[in-house]
Amino acid sequence: MESRNEHMIASTSWGIPSLDEVTRGLPANDLSIIETSDFLSASIILGHYIYEGLKAGERCALISFDSTVVFLEK
Repeated sequence: MESRNEHMIASTSWGIPSLDEVTRGLPANDLSIIETSDFLSASIILGHYIYEGLKAGERCALISFDSTVVFLEK
């Protein structure tokens, strides 16, 4: 009998524990596209996600086609 864990996909945290609990994070080592009509909410969520990635030493980028707002500064 195969274990359930053998079929689990590696994931990375959103940086928001309650969101990780619901979604199990995002697939690790993958390109993810997040589309929403609410830029403010998406910015907050993606800001947490990018922050967690940077803390873990990952390369991160946020590309937006609908806004000129710069919310990430070094």
